[in-house]
Amino acid sequence: MSTLTELIRRGKQKPIRKCYIKRRDTDGDYEADWVRVDNWKQIDRVAKWGKVSIEVDEEDGVIGSFNISNLSMTVKNEDGLFNVETDARSIWYNYLNRSLTKLKIECGYTDDDDSEVGVVSVFEGVIDDVKIGDNQQAKIKVLSYQTVLKKYDISDLSLTGAKTVDTLVDEIMNQTKITNFIPFVASTANENSTITSIAVGALQNSYWGVLKDMAKFSNSVPFMNITAFAFKARTPGATSVFDFRGHGSRLYDDIFKISSFDDEGKKKVRVHWIAKGTNFEAISTVPLLLKKYLGEPELLTIDDVDDTDKQALVDSLLAEWEYPKPVISFETRFLVNTLEPLNKITIDIKGQTVPIDTFVWDAWNWDDGSKWGKKKGAIIISNSRNWKVLKVEKDLDGWKTKVKAEEILA
Repeated sequence: MSTLTELIRRGKQKPIRKCYIKRRDTDGDYEADWVRVDNWKQIDRVAKWGKVSIEVDEEDGVIGSFNISNLSMTVKNEDGLFNVETDARSIWYNYLNRSLTKLKIECGYTDDDDSEVGVVSVFEGVIDDVKIGDNQQAKIKVLSYQTVLKKYDISDLSLTGAKTVDTLVDEIMNQTKITNFIPFVASTANENSTITSIAVGALQNSYWGVLKDMAKFSNSVPFMNITAFAFKARTPGATSVFDFRGHGSRLYDDIFKISSFDDEGKKKVRVHWIAKGTNFEAISTVPLLLKKYLGEPELLTIDDVDDTDKQALVDSLLAEWEYPKPVISFETRFLVNTLEPLNKITIDIKGQTVPIDTFVWDAWNWDDGSKWGKKKGAIIISNSRNWKVLKVEKDLDGWKTKVKAEEILA
């Protein structure tokens, strides 16, 4: 049997795409098993699968920013299968309703012997609404589970007393109404700051809003992939999960198109941090960086953080954002779930060799007219450089992946 990587890199690919739902019974409970609907009664039901993406630090310089997209898909509905639950033809007939139905998409590859390889869930969420039309199709809007965290207000926890970031995050995430969608995993904040008793008692925001605030107060990121949640540092993985090959590698290219390459990476640079209204600050000690990038200091409103933790926090933020990091975005093969944000990767782009009939080791003879060539191209990246993935977008129809990554500085 071929490995998943071998199938990803093949010129001819046989995609697997499946769609499942879990409906709610009239008592509000979800049915026990997933029900496949993309091939209901052996009929291809999906007209458009859509795109999904997951991204950390999607806004330049915004601490703890994270986003997982929603999904919009189109299905064939000429027989009323996706109509309202009161329609006897509907797949929801005798169930509660369409809204909040769980929906997941699985993808993978088919091998030469028709066996399935690497089939996993690439998206899971809850249906928000279904709109039907006279074109015999229905458009389904599916919200990621991140949206569940936006539906509840922190006031319902009646919090009191000083708490660390880890404790507060765990209190939010370890509730049945959340674990019904997102399995609980204990928080491991980068800087486990203490939030003062007054601040905790006065928090006003949705669960998701508070999680983003806690990410700011701890230089962390609230991270969720499909149903897996983590509250952690931005530390990349220890080893590369995929070694991308671009133009001139003399192997099959993985990189189809480089959408953009910021070879300096200055947008996220912050060389001076100040805790607003305090004497706590951190400033770079590298003269060249101060000359190149020093402008207005980055002001942090961190009154909620205990004074004993404020200096460690601004120091941590300076260490994270002090140096410019080149950023690249490119299109590649459909990677299923091989890649996620914070993974480490390598990129090998050698550029075009000119002239074309140049010297290649063991492929020439003396005096046969061969010449030494040289590499030509604006973007040449050695595979000795490591990169941290920031964004992964999966195009389920085009069967390709868009990747955004920043260089990991030694």
